[in-house]
Amino acid sequence: MSLFEETTIECPACGTEQTYRLWQSVNVTHAPDLKQKLLDRTLVTFTCKKCSHTAQVEQALLYHDMELNLMVSCGEEAPEELSLDGLGSNTRKIQATYTFRIVGSINELVDKVLIWDAGLDDRIVEVFKILLLQQIDKSQRGEHPELFFGEILHKPDTAVEMGFVLVNESGTTGLSVPFEETFQSFEAGFCNRLPSLESEQGEWLRVDREYALKCLNAE
Repeated sequence: MSLFEETTIECPACGTEQTYRLWQSVNVTHAPDLKQKLLDRTLVTFTCKKCSHTAQVEQALLYHDMELNLMVSCGEEAPEELSLDGLGSNTRKIQATYTFRIVGSINELVDKVLIWDAGLDDRIVEVFKILLLQQIDKSQRGEHPELFFGEILHKPDTAVEMGFVLVNESGTTGLSVPFEETFQSFEAGFCNRLPSLESEQGEWLRVDREYALKCLNAE
C-alpha cells in the first residue's frame, strides 16, 4: 500500500503557502505509475501555484518493489516498523528473502531503483563508481562530485554501454563506459570479494561510498 499525507509548504520564492502531497511510502507493484513519477522526480517536486517556482523536496520515503523483493528507505534510519503488504502470516519468512537498503537522498533512492531494475548488484556498482571517478580528470570531476547510475545503453551497431550521471558544483554531465569490456570484467574479478547477496538479505544496509571503500580495503 502507498501512503501519503497532505501538508502545507511555503514557496521559497514567493512565500505563498499551499498544500503539498507528501508521500511516505510507495508500493510500485500495486501502483506502477508512482514509480515513473519517482524516476522523473514529479512525485517529490513542489510547484508553486502562484509563481510556478519548482523545487525537489527531500523527504523520508519508503520504496517497495514486491517483484524484486526490494525495499529502500530514504532517510537517516531504517523504518522502526515494517509492513510487507499482502504477505499475512508469511511476513517474517519472506522478509528474510528481501534486500533492504538505506539511502540519504531522493537522488540516491532513484540510483538504487535504476541499478536493481537493470539487474545489477548495487554493492559492485558502488565500488565501480569510486574507481571510475578516479579516472575522470579533476577539472571535470569537480570538488564535490557525486556519480549516479543511469542506464544500460543498447546502441545500434555499437557495444553496449553503461551510462552514469556526474553531479558537481557545475551541474550535471552524462558519461558512459563499455559495459562488457569495463564493468563486467571488473565485476567478474571483484564479486568473489563480497559476501553473497543472500547472506545480507533480511537486514537494512547502507550501501554507499563508505561501504564501497571498506570493500576495496578488505584483504
